[in-house]
Amino acid sequence: MIGRFALACLDMAGTTVRDDGAVETAFARALAIVGITEGSPRYREAQGVVRATMGWSKADVFAELLHPADAEKATAAFAAAYEAIVARGDVAEVPGALDALRALRARDVRVCLTTGFAPSTREALLDALGWRDEIDLALSPADVGRGRPEPDMILGAMARLGVEDPLRVAVVGDTVSDLEAGTRAGAGAVVGVLSGAHDEATLASAPHTAIIADVTGLIGVLERG
Repeated sequence: MIGRFALACLDMAGTTVRDDGAVETAFARALAIVGITEGSPRYREAQGVVRATMGWSKADVFAELLHPADAEKATAAFAAAYEAIVARGDVAEVPGALDALRALRARDVRVCLTTGFAPSTREALLDALGWRDEIDLALSPADVGRGRPEPDMILGAMARLGVEDPLRVAVVGDTVSDLEAGTRAGAGAVVGVLSGAHDEATLASAPHTAIIADVTGLIGVLERG
C-alpha cells in the first residue's frame, strides 16, 4: 500500500486514455445531428460550453445545451461517434498509464476508472485497450446517479470496493470537474494531470493537492503523502 491510500479513482479520456481531439470530434458529429453545424454562431457557443464542461456526463452537457428531445438524440449520436473512433483503433493509452495502473495494484491500491462516457462507450474503450483485467472497477454516471462535478462515481467506487474512509482515496483527472468531484468526496489526494483537456492555470483554479505532468508521476506524489 502507498501510505494510507487504498483506492485510486482515475479518469479515462485525457488522464489514462489519449484523447487527441476524439471527444471534440464526437461532439461535433453529435451537434450536427441536431442541426448545429461547425462554423455557425450556435456551434461556437456550444463549443465553449463543451470545453468548460469537460469531464461531465455527456448527457448532462447536452442537457445544458439543448431541448430535451434534441439532447437525447445528441447524447446517442455522441456515443455512436466516439465508439466508431474506438472501433477504428484510433485510441491509445496515455504513455505509461498501464504501468501506473499496474504499479498501484502491485501496492495493494484498488483501481477504479471513471468517465463521463456512457457505459457502452466505456466498455468499448476497455475492450480496445485490453484493460479489463488491469483494473478493479469502471464506472459511468449512469451507474451511480450523477456525473462530475458531483462525487457520486467516487463514492460509488468506495462502496463497491469496500473503502470507507475518503482520506484513503486518491482522485486523478485532467479537468476541473475531476478535481471538484474529488474535493466534494473528501478524497485524501486530488491530483490534476496536464495530459488532457485543461491547462495548468485552469486546473490550479480548482481545489487540488497536486498537479503533475501525467499519470506516470502519480506513484511519487502518493508516496510523498
